[in-house]
Amino acid sequence: MAEIVVSSLLNKISGMLLNETLKLCKGSKESISKLELELTQLNAFVKDADSKVWVDEKVKSWVRDLREIGYEIEDVLEKYSLSLAKTKIESKNFVSWGFRKSALLLAERELGESTKRIEEKIRIIGERRIMYGIRCVNELEVEKIEFKSVRSVTDIEVKNLREKEGKEITQTLVENPNKVRSLVIVGQAGLGKSTFAKELFNNTEIIKHFPYRMWLDFSQVKGKSDIFEQMFKQVVKGDISQNMRDQPENNVKLFQKLLSLKRFLIVLDNVSCKDGIEYINEKLPETKNGSWVLITTRYHNLINKKTNYSVKYELPLLTEEDSHKLLIGNAFRYNPVFNCPEELADLAKLFVKRCDGLPSALLMLGRILSERNSTYNSWIELLENHEWFGKGKDGLNPIVSMYYELTFDLKLCFLYLATVVEGGEINSKELLRMWVAEGFVHKGKDETESVEFVAKNMLEELGDRSVISVTERSSSGAIKTFRLHRLFRELAIRLGKETNFMHVYSSDRRSSFSREARRQTLLSENPHPIQEISINPNILRSFITRKVTVPSTIMNFKLLRVLALYGIDGVTLLTKIGSMKNIRLITIDKCGTVHVPKSISKLHQLEVFTVRRTIINELPESIWKIKSLIHFHVPRSAKVKGPPSWSENVNLQGLEMVELRGDWSVRLPGIAAVRKLGVCNPGVVSWDVLVNVVNKLEKLDSLKIASNGSIYDMLNCANDAIRRRIKSLCLCGKWEVSKQFLDFKYPPNITKIELKSLELVGDPMGVLGKLETLKVLVLSDAYVGRDMTCLENAFPKLQRLTLDSLKNLHKWNIQKDAMQCLESLSLRDCGSLDSLPDLHKIKTLRCLKVERMAQGFYDIIEKDKGPDWEKIKRIPVKKILQ
Repeated sequence: MAEIVVSSLLNKISGMLLNETLKLCKGSKESISKLELELTQLNAFVKDADSKVWVDEKVKSWVRDLREIGYEIEDVLEKYSLSLAKTKIESKNFVSWGFRKSALLLAERELGESTKRIEEKIRIIGERRIMYGIRCVNELEVEKIEFKSVRSVTDIEVKNLREKEGKEITQTLVENPNKVRSLVIVGQAGLGKSTFAKELFNNTEIIKHFPYRMWLDFSQVKGKSDIFEQMFKQVVKGDISQNMRDQPENNVKLFQKLLSLKRFLIVLDNVSCKDGIEYINEKLPETKNGSWVLITTRYHNLINKKTNYSVKYELPLLTEEDSHKLLIGNAFRYNPVFNCPEELADLAKLFVKRCDGLPSALLMLGRILSERNSTYNSWIELLENHEWFGKGKDGLNPIVSMYYELTFDLKLCFLYLATVVEGGEINSKELLRMWVAEGFVHKGKDETESVEFVAKNMLEELGDRSVISVTERSSSGAIKTFRLHRLFRELAIRLGKETNFMHVYSSDRRSSFSREARRQTLLSENPHPIQEISINPNILRSFITRKVTVPSTIMNFKLLRVLALYGIDGVTLLTKIGSMKNIRLITIDKCGTVHVPKSISKLHQLEVFTVRRTIINELPESIWKIKSLIHFHVPRSAKVKGPPSWSENVNLQGLEMVELRGDWSVRLPGIAAVRKLGVCNPGVVSWDVLVNVVNKLEKLDSLKIASNGSIYDMLNCANDAIRRRIKSLCLCGKWEVSKQFLDFKYPPNITKIELKSLELVGDPMGVLGKLETLKVLVLSDAYVGRDMTCLENAFPKLQRLTLDSLKNLHKWNIQKDAMQCLESLSLRDCGSLDSLPDLHKIKTLRCLKVERMAQGFYDIIEKDKGPDWEKIKRIPVKKILQ
């Protein structure tokens, strides 16, 4: 538990000593170097101590004290760094220079006094280490085997091991009881209850027996009204109109009438409270047609007689034989025959015994073993050093091994996953920027690699370890969205709380606050104002609130690095922003109206400023004084004044969405490093300005243009070097005539194109299909024609295609050898499409997502019945959302 603090701190100290811009004086450098030496010596013992905290209370106390010393050192050094930053501001007169010189001397004196106090604490904790028998661990260098063609072991392996249980429950469900009954599947976290329920839900026999099937994931519902709306949608098979929403009583009657006519199966997944079950029981009709409600939960005491259950099924742990199959299958997933060497057979049995039949623990341990040498010494080291691998009361302990196998920087990133909302897909971009802002990510051995690149690789490693589940990748192959299993999120929350790294407050669970935590996340399903909040603003590094409104009086965080506000009333929350001089990232989303004060210019270390779906009347021009700014994104409605001609924002890489005015072209040389540019409302006068802007951005590779009027082919006027660099292009507006679209000169190396609201009359696929480097194409309300054809050999490298809101599209044809690299296809709100092209000819297609289509379309792709089912039958992943 102390390793992440000490190792991270050593990294920061090393960075301070090597940073010549800080200009440390001799005395300060000696004090900091001495702390580094003391911590380095202690760090050799930390791993042994961390492995014993689960069995020795004295060692646990020692680790906690060392961790708190580490936090104290971190605070002292950051305060000193801020003092140095103040003195770096050039003085305009002798008086101000004198004040700053005095402040520097005071800061150096405070640093010296603090380091002496900390050195004494370290001496005492060193003596206690000897008393407790904490030894230095000589870590063996674990060589990672070279990645080969991987046969990934997924939930399918678990499903096959549950065949017996599946037959038992299927037989129970089709017994045709006289009245509606409930079957409750109970088991601890990580047992595979949701996977098992999904297998039942999609079982052919179940589908035939129950004409109506409804699935509700309780971790994602937003209150009682959302519960009913989701069930009603699945029964009527479509979206609920506004008129229907305004007549809830009529909807209930219709719902009950439909369910009384045919048998139904309702699956309530991840249930954690009784209220939702009781609410659903109230809405169900009193029928005797053999219908069932199937519930999955980890809480044995959740279900009682009031919830109308009649069958309770405790999903068993895997048998020793099945556990062995799952572990070995995963541990030797690089070996197609899954052979376990004889010398490891006994150790494998010991690992199986410690996992105690928990599938998630077996899967995770198998992946850990697959990345170690398949030798006796390597396996025995893992077995002996992880004494905490036993069964925990809440089912978490068996997979803590995953956490301890991570490097210290990955541990920090993992613990930060506690900030994400449970359920749903998570956008990686914002999370990665938070990691960077917190200082978890450092440049690798190759100095040319940016911290953003390193952060992406760290997320990839979490994906390789099955900590996260990747749901979508960008055109460059990087992780775009992912899911986090609740088991790992709970582990992050638990460990974060124990180490004071992170505290998560949930209004729904009535949790308390923590004054010791260095990061605070506030969560609520619904808007939730708080009048009083008990936190320590002097130590906070991250403050993230989702729908929990806090008093503006607490917004005085001296050492804060990350401020993220989601779905709250943010009008007054930024009034004290000028005092947060250590801040690196500010994110504001769905916060009504926000006033940004001029004092924001004092944030000389701010790197990311992002505002979405929030009203900002006007941004102060002083924001361009922040020379550290890297990413800047505001809504189209915000009035952004161009950077002053004297401003040099050499670090700025992302600039969105700014409204071009004449002054931008003459002031732009100061932001020539911009790679991603988004501009809005370029009128007739501003197109020339945009051309001038683009021609000066030599590193530009992503361009987004949103126009209220017509789109103009300004790229024809851009110089060839700029056009060759652009990889991503988004156009939102209208073409006055189709010929303009046909003549549009796309960049020769384009990989991603988004066309929105263009209202094209002519088929765009003929032009777009000729782009040989295109990998991602999104057409959203971009075409108003009836027919669309992808010509022979078109789109040779296209991997992802999204067709959204093409409401007049009736027929779509794909000719021979077109789209032969397509991996993912999304169809959304194309209500007139009456058939699918020959998708079965595209052998690479692995994912099909269908959403908000007409009922007739769902009929033609119905499993085993629809005329177009054969066209999509072999696609591995099909997300059919009705």
